[in-house]
Amino acid sequence: VKVYCRIVESFLIFIKSHMIYEITNVTQEDIRDFIKYISLSRPKGMHVVLPVLRSFFRFMIEQDSTLQPLLWAVPQNAGRKSSIISTLTELELQELDAFIRQDGPSPKRNYAIFLLASRMGLRKSDIAGLKLCDIDWRHSAIKIIQQKTSEELALPLLADVGNSLADYILNERPDTSSDYVFVRYLAPYERISSAVCSEVVRLAMKHCRIHEEKGMSQGIHCLRHTVAQKMLAESVPLPVISSVLGHKDKNSTQKYLSVDTKKLRFCALGLSGIEVEKEELL
Repeated sequence: VKVYCRIVESFLIFIKSHMIYEITNVTQEDIRDFIKYISLSRPKGMHVVLPVLRSFFRFMIEQDSTLQPLLWAVPQNAGRKSSIISTLTELELQELDAFIRQDGPSPKRNYAIFLLASRMGLRKSDIAGLKLCDIDWRHSAIKIIQQKTSEELALPLLADVGNSLADYILNERPDTSSDYVFVRYLAPYERISSAVCSEVVRLAMKHCRIHEEKGMSQGIHCLRHTVAQKMLAESVPLPVISSVLGHKDKNSTQKYLSVDTKKLRFCALGLSGIEVEKEELL
């Protein structure tokens, strides 16, 4: 309720600043101007602002049906913001590998988390929620119900990942009755949160001075993106990548095409016919 009030109040203050004191005098152009104005201050919050505006105008229409055109001026959705996906080079992965396997009070646990993300592309929520019964050691497989989609995901258990999991479970994991693979290294030995998984990678990237540039992502999701990038580079079909990453919406995998720079080069247009003289550039 407080959020709705703040957004509606912002709208009323905006139209008042434009010398409009009655809702009946508001035009569709005024609404579009407000949306442009507020999108500059909260570009990531438009998915909240627009539904609030629609609710407000529906309420006003109940009082005065002539205000119906105002509702039509509010877009149905804010559109999805596209951003450049952050991935890691092979050298950066090697630096993280070397650092994580020997750092912190629980290096075996952290290293297994790192490999599950960097080699198998699991989400942090699924890593934190991994149970002992999800690992089929006999058939070298992992089968989980994904936290995000509630869909089943079955993946082959890669040898190095399986070895790191076994090393942690046998040699470092506290003696606990918990069903979860990854637990706290200090009592009480409860399952870790997904934030812990992300922090393991973030701190390692910070220590190795990876992705320090503004706008570059530092976290476990970079590893998931890197898995997709590697599969694309090896010409793995998008439907296969989608199934490995556990995407419920197959179109979600399309965004990873932007990191396949090798194939994108074939799409580049030449500059033939639009050359300019040096003087024109000055």
